[in-house]
This record gives sequence, structure tokens and C-alpha cells, in this order.
Amino acid sequence: MAKKKSSFNMIKFIIGIIFSTLIGVFTITLNSTCNSLNVEIGSLNRELSHLRNELTNIQNKITDLSRGDRIQKFAREKIKMVPSVLEPIDIVLND
Repeated sequence: MAKKKSSFNMIKFIIGIIFSTLIGVFTITLNSTCNSLNVEIGSLNRELSHLRNELTNIQNKITDLSRGDRIQKFAREKIKMVPSVLEPIDIVLND
């Protein structure tokens, strides 16, 4: 009877070791996955900041290039346009 109890305790011990090992492997795998995801999140946050800065720079460029004096200067210098002369127009209404 003692031999049977001893083998039963040994089986419980082996099952406990296997279960503990599986829990340890699962924990290490989960921790590794979390670390990888944190690195990816950091990389994506840096890329997002870079893209936001680029967007701000482009918006500033658009604002600068759409100013009236800048457009007039471009028209005069690059495409050789001359300013128009507005002539008064007489409008006559007949009854």
C-alpha cells in the first residue's frame, strides 16, 4: 500500500512540475509579446509625431504660398504677367 501511495504522490509531483513549467513558459511568452508590442507602439508614436510635424510644415507652406503678394510676385517674375489697369465703365440706363 505504501508503494502505491508513493507512486501516486510521484505522479502528482510530476504533473505539478509540468503544470508549473507550462505556466512559466506562458508567462515568459506573454511578457515577450508585451515588450515587442511596446517597442512597436513607441515606433508608431515617433512616426505619428514626425507625420504631424510634416503636416504642420505643409500647412504653413500652403498659407505662405497662397498670400496675395506672393502670388502677384510669382505672376510678374515667373510667368511675365503685367498688372491689369482698371478702366472706369459708364453705365447708362434708358427708361
